Amino acid sequence: RYALRAVRGGEAAYLDGVMVATGDGGAGMVTVELVPATTVSGRLRERGGRPIAGGEVTLAEADGAPLPRAVPTDNDGNFRFVAVLPGSYMVGGHAEGFYPAEPRLLRVGKTPATVEVRLDPGATVEGRVVDENAQPVAGAEVEVSGETPDGTPIAMTASSGELSASGARLEPAGELGILRGPLPYPPPIPLGAAAPAPKQFRTDDKGVFRVTGLPAGRLVVAATHPDFARGASEPMRVVAGGELRVTVVLSRGVAVRGRVTDERGDPVGGAELSGEGAALATSDARGEYDIAHVARALTLTVRAAGFLPATRAVSPAEHGPFDVTLRRAEGRLGGDVIDDRGGPVSAARVEIVAPPMPARWVTTDRNGHFLADGLGPGPYRVVVAHADFAPATFEAVAPTAEARFAVGPGGGIDG
Repeated sequence: RYALRAVRGGEAAYLDGVMVATGDGGAGMVTVELVPATTVSGRLRERGGRPIAGGEVTLAEADGAPLPRAVPTDNDGNFRFVAVLPGSYMVGGHAEGFYPAEPRLLRVGKTPATVEVRLDPGATVEGRVVDENAQPVAGAEVEVSGETPDGTPIAMTASSGELSASGARLEPAGELGILRGPLPYPPPIPLGAAAPAPKQFRTDDKGVFRVTGLPAGRLVVAATHPDFARGASEPMRVVAGGELRVTVVLSRGVAVRGRVTDERGDPVGGAELSGEGAALATSDARGEYDIAHVARALTLTVRAAGFLPATRAVSPAEHGPFDVTLRRAEGRLGGDVIDDRGGPVSAARVEIVAPPMPARWVTTDRNGHFLADGLGPGPYRVVVAHADFAPATFEAVAPTAEARFAVGPGGGIDG
């Protein structure tokens, strides 16, 4: 399924359901009818009313629509979209140093429409990354995380950049890769306008970094470098438009090594080791792992397919190896899903919540039967869902191969 937009002068067309079946080979024909369109113009301003030059305004048929349009603002913050069809649109805006505006609904008729987009000034965090001897660390990657006053998560890294704001993502393919989603549009700086200082997620030769456009809230600045252990600042509070300065200290730490095995002592390859919210290492075919830089005590969480998660406390002050033993996940739940008359329910979705393992989903076969293994020891919480029946939840279900879950018809709402 494809979306298609065509524009010529003051005429336009937009199709969001062009279907292409496997094997068409490009032989299909699509007729696109251009119809008279109008314009949408306006101004991008700060919350206080000052115009924002060099920003960008977006216009999309819906939130997350596949072909959003974007135009830059001029020196007075003005923008203009041409060949806009009548209908409902989502209008948003962003600019360097400002927090992106939440998309708002705009209804466009047959006559030109105007709209004003306002942005809140973003906070700025500047600082340095240094080592234990207060010497600058060049080439460190900086990330900012936290939450806004209403609990919305904040996460800004060099890789999240402007691509995340536009909804696009890069997938490896060929020499350059494939960009999925709307194309990011880097707005040019209008003539005569001062270029804002760019975000700087990588430290320069003096260890300096700068991150702008942050929302108000509680923030933590973290830094990583191949030659050091990960370091982070203390939590800080920042207000809209505020500026903070922070120093992040990185330590070289010590190497932590060990082996991941099962109950019989056989190596477990591919086990993932994480700590402090970050992936740290993966065990090799011999079950061995190596974490290059550990500067302080932490708790490792070890996960591998088919095994129960395990934790292991490590400390730079201790001498390794730091071995971990994983127990096989031998829990199993199977049975049947039936309706209120006792008949089998096929294609029902059975969700099994079995801590400490992640939730599992299985689908019943034509006889209403299902089976899930590799679960935790139980008991389980089971949720059964089907389009033709009301969802049903079952608590404290013990491991068994002969469970029976009955679902009943649901009501409906027309509106």
